[in-house]
This record gives sequence, C-alpha cells and structure tokens, in this order.
Amino acid sequence: MNTRIKLRLKALGAIIISVALTGFGIYRVHDFMDGYHAVGGNPIITVYGMLNNVSNFVWVGICFPLGLFGLFTLITACQLSRLILPSMGVLAAIGFVIGFVYHTKLTHKVEEYGYIECTRLHHIALRESHRVYVLPPTTCKEAAKH
Repeated sequence: MNTRIKLRLKALGAIIISVALTGFGIYRVHDFMDGYHAVGGNPIITVYGMLNNVSNFVWVGICFPLGLFGLFTLITACQLSRLILPSMGVLAAIGFVIGFVYHTKLTHKVEEYGYIECTRLHHIALRESHRVYVLPPTTCKEAAKH
C-alpha cells in the first residue's frame, strides 16, 4: 500500500478518535460550567475536586490539536510531527490555567452566596471526589434522607 494512503488512513483514525475525545471533554466542560452558573439559583451545589475540574479543560486542550493536525495530514498527506507536541502542550497549559481560574472562582462564588458544606453528602474517593454545599442548613438533612 502506498505510504501516502497509509498516512491518510492513520490521520483519519486520529481525527475520529480526537473528535470523540474532544466531544467528551467539551461535554464535561459544559457540565462544569452549568454547575458554575447554577450557584445562587440552586439550593444544592456539587463541587468536584480541583484536579477533576481542571482535567476537563486540559483534555480539550490536548485532543483538539490532535484533530486539527490529523485533518491537515488527511488533506495534504504531509505530517507536521514537530508541531504536534508543542501545540498540545501549549493548549493543555492554557486549559489548565482556565480550569484553575474557573475552579477558584467557583469556590469563591459558593462562599460568597453563603452556602454551607454538607458533610453527609460528600463523596471522597481516589478517582473522583466532590463536596456538596447547601443554601439553607435544613436542606442537608432533607437531602441526606433521600
């Protein structure tokens, strides 16, 4: 098989994988942003750990350039291998900063609105941890019963 065809098939596989992974990352970022905007309006707020929140933004920063370079390789049959890792690193770093800033803003926003931490509903595990904050203290007792 021709090397250009092999290269294009690999690029097509990279595009399919990166689109799926980027879509998953965007879904998780959207879920985080929904929680961010719900502060003040919802009586119960779930705040995941900083690494869980930041990793969603980093994930998009890593997978998005993979798809772009795959598309470039598919169209031109020319590989820009020297640019892939630096661009992924830069976008991952930008995603880390954005995620860190939004997570910090979320925790300050929760404190600003006067939410109270409900320790009965916490989930602390190795892979995924979250804290639950409630607006009236009686909400914690009601939510723990369900």
